[in-house]
This record gives sequence, structure tokens and C-alpha cells, in this order.
Amino acid sequence: MFTVTVDVKNAGKCAGKECVQLYVSDPESSVEKPTHWLVAFSKTDNLKPGETQTLIMSFTEKDLAHFDEKSSAWLLDGGDYELQIAASSRDVRLRSVLSIPADKVIEKVKNVLKMK
Repeated sequence: MFTVTVDVKNAGKCAGKECVQLYVSDPESSVEKPTHWLVAFSKTDNLKPGETQTLIMSFTEKDLAHFDEKSSAWLLDGGDYELQIAASSRDVRLRSVLSIPADKVIEKVKNVLKMK
């Protein structure tokens, strides 16, 4: 389990809420994946101007993995993943890197693609 903590400050002049989204990008993926995908989100309370709230978002290794048909397993590629804190998929406010040390099998599943 991975946990991301972010402080959100209302820098505006009016009270308001924010939905903070956590996206992941895998530019070195061994398979074709979306450019980035949503793994978690959290909403602030109604914040007064100048008020700050800490949000905590969690995700798992499986959220980063891809399904491999040949091995009938969820695989996690080792390498650097970009974490993106955003107001929307097109409004990224903060970026960070998560390094996964080596490839690994996350979950082996029954061969669901095999014809009976």
C-alpha cells in the first residue's frame, strides 16, 4: 500500500471545496497503457479563505500493474512511475516520482481466458 499526503490551501477569496485527484503515469511501461490513470481522489471540507486541510490518498501495487494473458497474472513493472496531484486530468499541480525496484508478480489468477 502506498500513501500520498497533500496539504490543500484555499488561496481564493471565497470559501470552497476541492476534489484532489491522484494520477499515475508509467512512461517506461513494457505494455501499452494510458498516458496516465486515476488511482485515488479525496475531497476537502468547505475551506475558508486561507484555511488549509491535509488530505491522505492511498493506492496499491495492483493499481500500477497490468494483466499479462500469457502468465495469467497481474504484473508490476519495475521502474519510475510519475505521481500527479491534480484538480483534473488536465490540471496537474504537483508531480513526484515513485520508484519500484524490480518487476514482480502481484497476483496469479486462474486462467480465465482459457477456453473450456
